[in-house]
Amino acid sequence: MSTKALLKTSREKLNKKDFSGAKDAAERVLDFEPSNYTAHVFLALSLLELEDYDRSEQVYKAAIELDPGQLLARQIASALMEVLPGSEYYPLLSSLPEPDSTNPTSTSTFWLQSAIHDSLPVLEEVVSLLETEEQARFTKDFNARRTRLGGPKPAELKKELDREICDNSKLPTLYNEVLNHPKTSEDLRRSTEAKLIQFKQKHLYSTPATGVKVKGKLREELENLIDGVVLIRRPNEEAWLLYLDWQDWEKFEDLDLSTLRAYVELFPDSSLASIVKGYLFYNGVSLSDEGKSSETSENLNEMGLDVLLNIPSESLDSILANRVIGQVYADVEEYENAAKIAKRGLSRLAELEKDLGKQLSRSRVGLQVVLATSLVHLHPPKNHAQAMTLIKEIVAVSPDNLVALMSRGNILLASRDWSAAKESFDRVVSVDVHALHALRAREESAWCESRLGQYDSAIGHFEEVLRELEAEERDGFDVARCLWRLAQTHWDSGGKEAAYALLIRALKKDSSYAPAFTSLGLYYLECASPPDPVRASKCFQKAFELDPREAVAARHLAEGFANDRDWDLVEVVVRRTIEGEGTVQPSSKPGAESASGDVTVNSWAWKALGVVELNYRNYPAAINAFQVALRADPNDHILWLRLGEAYGKAGRYAAAIKALEHAHELDPTDWLAQFYIADAQQGVGLFKEAVKILESLLEQRPAELGILSSLATAYLDMGVAEMEQGFIGRAESSFISSVSTTLKFLADHPGFRTVGWKIITDATFHLSQVSLFRNEEAVLAVLTEVNALLPPENARLKDIIPSLALESPIGGSEALLISILAAEYRVSLSPTNSDTSAWYDLGMGVRAWSIQSGNQDEKVVQFIIACITEAVKREPMNASYWTALGTAYFVSNPRAAQHSFIKALEIENKRASTWCDLGLLYLFHEDTELAQEAFQRAQVLDPDCTLAWVGQALISRSAGDEKGATALFSHATGLDHAIPEADYNLGLRVFNSINERKLRRSKAIEHLLPVFFLLNRYCERKPDDATGLHLFALACERLGHIDFAKELVNRAMRILERIYEEKEDPVVERQFMIANATLGRLLLSTHEPEEGMIIFETVLGLLQDTDELKQVVETQAKLGIAMAQCTLRDMQEAILSLQYAQGVAPDHGALSGQCAILLAQTLWSIRDPECCEMAKEELLKLIAQDPSNLPAINVLAGLGILTKDEGLVDASVSEIVSLPPDERVALDSDGNVDYLLIQYHLSQNNLANAIKTSQKSVHVQPSNTVKTNTLGSLLLKMRYPEGTLALLSGHEKAMETGSTTLILSAVANALIGTPESLKKALQAAQRAVMVSPGKAVSWQVLACVRKLVS
Repeated sequence: MSTKALLKTSREKLNKKDFSGAKDAAERVLDFEPSNYTAHVFLALSLLELEDYDRSEQVYKAAIELDPGQLLARQIASALMEVLPGSEYYPLLSSLPEPDSTNPTSTSTFWLQSAIHDSLPVLEEVVSLLETEEQARFTKDFNARRTRLGGPKPAELKKELDREICDNSKLPTLYNEVLNHPKTSEDLRRSTEAKLIQFKQKHLYSTPATGVKVKGKLREELENLIDGVVLIRRPNEEAWLLYLDWQDWEKFEDLDLSTLRAYVELFPDSSLASIVKGYLFYNGVSLSDEGKSSETSENLNEMGLDVLLNIPSESLDSILANRVIGQVYADVEEYENAAKIAKRGLSRLAELEKDLGKQLSRSRVGLQVVLATSLVHLHPPKNHAQAMTLIKEIVAVSPDNLVALMSRGNILLASRDWSAAKESFDRVVSVDVHALHALRAREESAWCESRLGQYDSAIGHFEEVLRELEAEERDGFDVARCLWRLAQTHWDSGGKEAAYALLIRALKKDSSYAPAFTSLGLYYLECASPPDPVRASKCFQKAFELDPREAVAARHLAEGFANDRDWDLVEVVVRRTIEGEGTVQPSSKPGAESASGDVTVNSWAWKALGVVELNYRNYPAAINAFQVALRADPNDHILWLRLGEAYGKAGRYAAAIKALEHAHELDPTDWLAQFYIADAQQGVGLFKEAVKILESLLEQRPAELGILSSLATAYLDMGVAEMEQGFIGRAESSFISSVSTTLKFLADHPGFRTVGWKIITDATFHLSQVSLFRNEEAVLAVLTEVNALLPPENARLKDIIPSLALESPIGGSEALLISILAAEYRVSLSPTNSDTSAWYDLGMGVRAWSIQSGNQDEKVVQFIIACITEAVKREPMNASYWTALGTAYFVSNPRAAQHSFIKALEIENKRASTWCDLGLLYLFHEDTELAQEAFQRAQVLDPDCTLAWVGQALISRSAGDEKGATALFSHATGLDHAIPEADYNLGLRVFNSINERKLRRSKAIEHLLPVFFLLNRYCERKPDDATGLHLFALACERLGHIDFAKELVNRAMRILERIYEEKEDPVVERQFMIANATLGRLLLSTHEPEEGMIIFETVLGLLQDTDELKQVVETQAKLGIAMAQCTLRDMQEAILSLQYAQGVAPDHGALSGQCAILLAQTLWSIRDPECCEMAKEELLKLIAQDPSNLPAINVLAGLGILTKDEGLVDASVSEIVSLPPDERVALDSDGNVDYLLIQYHLSQNNLANAIKTSQKSVHVQPSNTVKTNTLGSLLLKMRYPEGTLALLSGHEKAMETGSTTLILSAVANALIGTPESLKKALQAAQRAVMVSPGKAVSWQVLACVRKLVS
């Protein structure tokens, strides 16, 4: 039978009162489905009717656990509730007679009679069921609501659910019925009472503060229950804990000792019992006697203190425990722990007051007293503001609280408000003269009198207090303190000897009283005759060892150690002082400022710590220390100066400048602020400003070592920056100034020669990069002056570099030789060769000379390697030296070079330049994969590393990716740090590309403009590179800068001539020949035919028969000669030259065609009919050989137009006109054929055909502004301005910046003639003038439009 059928059977059996059958059917269902809820309910009902109550209860509980939300399971509870008092059926049911236990079957209501006359089991059952149901409901609702978005926190949610359940719960009534039932056992009564207290507490704590009446009633009920438990000493620990926490007490005397003893007796093993017992012992109260035992008080106190101090912090889970332990920690001066515990106690007290809806003001005062006392004495005066706030709250509730009054007095003492402090201490005495604090208050009051200058009164009061202290046999520390204060009073009043005697007495009373040692040290230092600094120092050391808060002693010690330059001991002293002060802590994170806003009382310690860290080059820590010190003394200009210095050395130049400017504002007479400002400005690249400041300082202090050195360095750095930016002349001037300043520095301070010669070495090295000096006289003068200071002979460099001859003219090579000699002189200056950089500079200088001169002799290479190796040996952790060594080995020993570069990267792996050097090494030795990885790593480290992009471009070029290489070179040239080789390479690529693509002139100029700037920058950096100058000249020729191009070619030729004289290299000779050809062409452009002919004749004279370029160069030279002859009107000679050129020209290429065209043009220019026919034949022959020769077509068409020979025009252009549009545009990109046809039609007065030709041209290239403008002008000629405006409307950009387009628009609008169109015409004409002010037609159109408008 199925489960459904069995459940149906069980239900039918229940309806028929066949409980046994229903029970069997339900059990059969549970055999198959143990979790079937309905079967559990049917089984429970059957068992209830069969009077098997225990099992029925178990099954019911199981059903509740399976599905607490089902209503069916509650039917049993409802049935049970009907037999309890309060039910509407109870009066009727209670009339049933008592059951006869001897004959239970005598009546069918036996179980009902049993429930009526003995309801306790039923009550227990109902209570159990309701508890289970409420707990299940709580769990279900909590799990459902806690996952809601924006829901309350878990603690708030629990209180909300507790309130919902408790407000409607019947459990309190049932608990009371169980408690009042006559048959309730004692154990049941206690457990039920505990449950009721727990329920009431939960209900009270969950009730919101707005429900004042409900909360008050619940609190009263709960207090009555708890008081009853405590009164009859029932062992309910939870109730006792609530009772003790709810007590509102301020002092120990307010506690009920009998209650505390009872708690200890009832719960001896609890943690709170240990605390209570220890607190009683601490206060001298035994567990057996209610009074204090004077005989055992001291022993009890020690025993209690030992117990309390060993209580683990995890046990402090009650307010009483926090209150007691906090008080004890405060008494034993463990103020930090006391403050933590008191704060935790106040937090829990606030929660309790919120839950109770009642203020426990006296308990709050007690905890506040502990906290305030701790804050007063914990690192004063850090927490005094917070403590004073607490004291005001305490006094408002308890005006005579002596501890609070004493704490207020101590705060006022720390703030030096002596009068107010004395009033507070006098108030303590007036409240209770016999109190424990009264004697201390009198002493503090006397101390206030002493500080106020009332010495006689203070001395009298101190002596009274001293007598009482000695009479009471107080602790030696208290007596020593009083004696020290009395000694200080005598000291201030002039009685130094009396003070000395009192200090000795104080130390006899307590040899660990630190202030007495400090004062004794001051006596030995200031008053002893003669002064005894040794004994004073010992006293200060002793005082500081005893108490690091003795700031006076610490400062004297630190100053002494600083004078001895013993920075380790200075650091120890100041760090201990700072730790003892506790006001602020050094930041644990390097470079981070102190997060605390506290103000230190020992700013000198932080200042000293900053100086120590500055000496150790720990700049972030120094910055942090100076900042802390400045919070205490913001007007100390020395602190601002030191802070600025630390910022500058840490590389934070902007912050350094701000700090130093503030220091200068505080003390304008201190030149160091300006000096450090200049140093910081150098760091951010403001070299001009730095030089200006240093020069003004030098005027005030002309022989100051630091100023001279910094000024020379500033000039040097400014020169390097100017060199990188391409300002060669400025850089030259800066390097000269650097050397001149250094020479003055050496003259005034010969003891610092190493520093001075280092600057000279670097300045002359960078000066050597300038090939042609702008101010040659100044350079020669300064180099001569430097050379005069150098040794006349140098054995180390004898066979390495040539001898130096400083004669005009001089170049960069002489400056480089001076740099090498200066570096070698630095090596010889130090007998121990401690100047490591001198070896490095010597090696790099010789290497630069080797590259510049082309001398790669083995001896020179080995010398370079030896110098750099020596530098590496002396400073092996310098990455720059390893990189230089790798560069020296670059060609000769690639394995050693790789090792050197990798070693440099191990030392400093984030230097992009080293990765680039390694990549270039791999690329040079054809390992492109490793080179690619190295360059990519450099780009990751520094995306603006120009050399990395150049390296990637070289790899792309080696792989045949010319387009990618050009793009990479283009990116490299746009970066901040330009590399000349990248400029030249990109310029050459773009120039060749323009030649290969045969772009029209406008496009070619557009592409050449960036090339012009690149090559200009390159030639400024490399003015001796003839190849670069020649390429630059070619670019200028294409751009129309003919005169500048001539100047460049002449410079290139002079350089080539000088090189050829030195080396007689045939390659140089050929370069010279080609440069001459370029110069001849430029001379023709500037209308200098005679000079041009001479240059071309020189080219022919330089030609060699074996030269592979002989045909090309000879042809070009002959063409140039012919053009010069034409210009001179020597036509016959010109024709002969052209024919000769045509005969020697290569068979392929454009030269042959060009010769034919020029020959035809020359023949035509003779104007002889026979010659004209010859010209036509020459052109027709050329076109027959090359139908796409556009120049020939143009010339032939031009001849046809001039002779009005329509057949000749058609014959010349028929081939190109018949081509498809794409091919035609590619062949005639400038539209020359269309232009000629239009001009031809116009010459025939055939405007319609001209417009038709122009329309076809625009249709092929609709975006071509020139062709559009041509069509627009033709439309204007036929008086159709509307068509012109419609045509121009599609060219918005041209309407903004194109002068021709604007002129056409102005004319068209003027022809329309309406006011609106005239306004537009005026705007267009004005804009045309603004765009092209040098164009006459623009002004003419503007004048006409203005006339029409007026």
